[in-house]
Amino acid sequence: SLLFEWEIKSQFNSKYTYLDEYYDGSFVYIVFESDKNNSLEIFKIAANIAVVNQYSINTLADFRLTHFKANENLICLAGTINKEPLLIFSNNNSKIPKYISINGKNSNGIQSLDINTDGDVIITLLRTDINKSEIIYRSYTSEGKTKETVFINALNDNEFLSSRFFQLGKKSLIIGNYGSHVLYKEDLQNTQGMFITELGTVPKTQFYDLDKFKNAFNFLSEKEKEKLQKQIQKRKAKGKEYKFSYRLAINELNTLDDKLLISAEIFQPTFRSSNNNIMPISTYSSYNPLFAGRSFFYNPYYYYNTSATSNRSTKYFEGYRFLSGMLVAIDSSANLVWDNSVPFKNIFSLEIKPHMKVNLLQHKHVLSYGDGKKFQLANYGNDGQYSTTTDYTNNAQDYLNRIKKNDHENFEHWYENYFLSWAVLYKLEKNPGENLTCLIQKITLD
Repeated sequence: SLLFEWEIKSQFNSKYTYLDEYYDGSFVYIVFESDKNNSLEIFKIAANIAVVNQYSINTLADFRLTHFKANENLICLAGTINKEPLLIFSNNNSKIPKYISINGKNSNGIQSLDINTDGDVIITLLRTDINKSEIIYRSYTSEGKTKETVFINALNDNEFLSSRFFQLGKKSLIIGNYGSHVLYKEDLQNTQGMFITELGTVPKTQFYDLDKFKNAFNFLSEKEKEKLQKQIQKRKAKGKEYKFSYRLAINELNTLDDKLLISAEIFQPTFRSSNNNIMPISTYSSYNPLFAGRSFFYNPYYYYNTSATSNRSTKYFEGYRFLSGMLVAIDSSANLVWDNSVPFKNIFSLEIKPHMKVNLLQHKHVLSYGDGKKFQLANYGNDGQYSTTTDYTNNAQDYLNRIKKNDHENFEHWYENYFLSWAVLYKLEKNPGENLTCLIQKITLD
């Protein structure tokens, strides 16, 4: 059962637009775009006591936020101005933010933003051209000075599609997914598997083909899995690579004894067809969704035309269908030990965001996943074997029944045996948007 422990509510009589959030283990940071030009408002809320601090950070014209991280001493924002990557550092010792322009030529922008245990800011970028695909790893001091830059090249005609930085103790890792390198493409390629790069004097990259995971396709029926395996073997018999029709998002990294435990999600873009001869109009921006922030839908599928003329069939992007969540265990020698997955049911989203959280409870790894209103807990042993699944409904205080409209809600943050559930809420009154409430709840899993 779910036990309600406490609730914090903060109201603001101003016009703010929700952009992003972050939890560092002690504080919840919520980022808003204010009605003032080129300014962001950040609320720092203690997770154990009802204390709220507010910060204002001046940005630049046309700045679009894609990533946000913070710690006790530093607030770091990443985004773009006219598709060019930009970092903004706001240090507690200085009220004037520092702006750092990044040479993003031929890159897909900033893929990940992190603050490591030494207080350094870490970013990763992807750069792809006709001849090569590479990851750029770069670290900065908290004052914004470049500390280290590392270039990591893909091998064997592979192309990096996403990258995320993780730090486990003294290990620095970059994990993402890759596809087959092609010269011309109309949209993002499908994934061919997962890669892990361990940073060091000489970075080492290991690739894991999607068909090497025994349980990656548990969302398919037995008949569909058998058909897929036959198609894969048929392509291999001809010395060719099977091209999958799925995409992969890396969520998080945990440890299991001496093993790495990676959680990921398999998804697909969905479309609807139309035979209208009118060019489609969309407000979505045509950015790479693999580095999407919550503030904008960075999405190459906002418009997809299958023909060279406008009077034929046109496909409209409708959102992402999330098919399953994966657990992958890798040993210290970079060998795949085991994998397992749990099928999702009816999870759709307009943006690529995690729907699954992994935690260690009572020496078992537990997956939580759902669409916000309902969620499930799936138990797995340390050997990856499935145990049980329990269903829960997000109704600890049924607070959404008291609020007529919610702008954002998150019930996915799970630490030890409790959840932090928060929402950004607007009441539908005479002046909508002028009565803004930030609500945070702590809910214990009994």
